[in-house]
Amino acid sequence: MSKLKVLLGSSLVVGFAFYAWSIFSSMNSVKNQAASLDKIDASEIWGKANGPALVKIEEAEKTDTTVVLQGLIRSQLQELEVEWKLPEGAEILEGDSVTTVQQNPDGSYDSLQITVDISSVSGNEPIVFSAFINKNNERMGHTAIYKIHKSPEDQERIENVKKMMKARKADFVR
Repeated sequence: MSKLKVLLGSSLVVGFAFYAWSIFSSMNSVKNQAASLDKIDASEIWGKANGPALVKIEEAEKTDTTVVLQGLIRSQLQELEVEWKLPEGAEILEGDSVTTVQQNPDGSYDSLQITVDISSVSGNEPIVFSAFINKNNERMGHTAIYKIHKSPEDQERIENVKKMMKARKADFVR
């Protein structure tokens, strides 16, 4: 009976040690992944993995009444439909709201530019840029969103949230 207790006790100790090691390894793995985010160019992380296209919006120029946006697309597909959706009150002054782009054989980004009158936009509705294909009556693609920030208070709030998120990330990595 005492040999059984010793055998059972040592099995529990070994099992517990393995369990504790696996939790410790998982925690270190998460910390290492979080720390490695600092080495990644966040501007390259957009869209779904293995989707039909990668899309991104960049602000080229902005005034109180207009914004010039650059829509960037990279795809391995032969042809994509591209669409800009504007909030109520916005109007495209230059560029096309809907177009088609062909595959870029060298893998570089296609760029589409629009100039938008935002003087009549009330609130903070986004401008949406989508690249997609229609396959089997389903629309598949990617979307990027550009928020129109009209007031300094909005910008200040965004900067505060960014600082808070950076601090939380730093606390998590420690």
